[in-house]
Amino acid sequence: HTVTVGKGTHQFVRDALTVSAGDMVTFEFFPLVHFVVRAQYSYPYIPYENIVPGQAGFFSGLFPVSEIFSNVRINRPVEPIRGNFVDVIA
Repeated sequence: HTVTVGKGTHQFVRDALTVSAGDMVTFEFFPLVHFVVRAQYSYPYIPYENIVPGQAGFFSGLFPVSEIFSNVRINRPVEPIRGNFVDVIA
């Protein structure tokens, strides 16, 4: 599963995924700086766990990309996301 971020637009291309436990999701980032976060659509900059107590949030960290049409792959481990998510990841 691959999601592109900022490739010509300020959008996730594949804005919805259905994945199984153990599946790998790769985010490809294009210039200039992007990140992936689990948030409520109406509160995109507030950590999810602060909006919905008891639920896990997710933040990839910032990924600056300086070359046009280059991409950056996340090579460091991130916390696994567990659960049945129906909210928008923005």
